[in-house]
Order: sequence, then structure tokens, then C-alpha cells
Amino acid sequence: MVSKKSGSEANHCLGLENYVQPEKQPDQSKRRIITWEQFDYGCREIAEWARDRNYDDIYGIPRGGLVVAVRLSHLLGIPYTEVAHSKTLIVDDIADTGKTLRAYYGRCDIATLVYRRGSEVMPNKWVFEKRTRWVVFPWEVL
Repeated sequence: MVSKKSGSEANHCLGLENYVQPEKQPDQSKRRIITWEQFDYGCREIAEWARDRNYDDIYGIPRGGLVVAVRLSHLLGIPYTEVAHSKTLIVDDIADTGKTLRAYYGRCDIATLVYRRGSEVMPNKWVFEKRTRWVVFPWEVL
């Protein structure tokens, strides 16, 4: 016979005793879910824009930018790098506040799938515009 553990015991067994529930996500009507097809379309749009710009390599801002960078690395045939320089294409999933992109602004070209007007940084290339809805990427969908 298998004994059922109480919620707190189960969480302890799973190492979740210090787990804090994430902030409540906006309801579906306030979310814009980007599909894998839209993700691929966006990456192909960025690749087309970047193809003749002769970048040496590509860097993705962790975390969402890593997914974009890997896809673009394959589409463009250029390596991923951990060290950015002037011929590195910097990518991220979204330029929302722009804070994560600020360090690269003016030093490297920046491309994002999504851009929100009002961001501190306007990417050199972006595909979709965020208006009022919370953007959810396919790797974030549970």
C-alpha cells in the first residue's frame, strides 16, 4: 500500500519547501501567445534582415534571447558566442523595458522578436509590436 503524503510533506520531498508561487499571470484575454510558427516566422524575418550584414557571431540575452539566438545561428550559419563585440548580433525575445539591452545599445546591432514602444532601447530590427497584452512565448506555455 502506498501512503499519500500531505502537501507540505510532498513539497519537502520534492525540494519545494521554499518555493514561492509566481505572480498571478494575467487572464487569457490580456495575454498574447506567440506560437512556434510565429516564433519561426519572426526568426526568419530577422535572418533575412541580417543575412547581408556580415555578422561574425550571435549572442542571445538569457533567457528568452538564448532560444532566438540558437535558431538564428542555424538560419544564418554563424556561431553563438558568449563575448559580444561590434560584429556580434545581439538578440532577445522582447524589448519591453529595454533594461537588458541597454549595455549593448550603440555598440552592436540589436534584434528582437517583439518591441514595445516606450522601451529604453529601440532594436535595429523587430518583428512584432507589443501593445497592451502580456506576451507569452511558446517555451513559456505550460
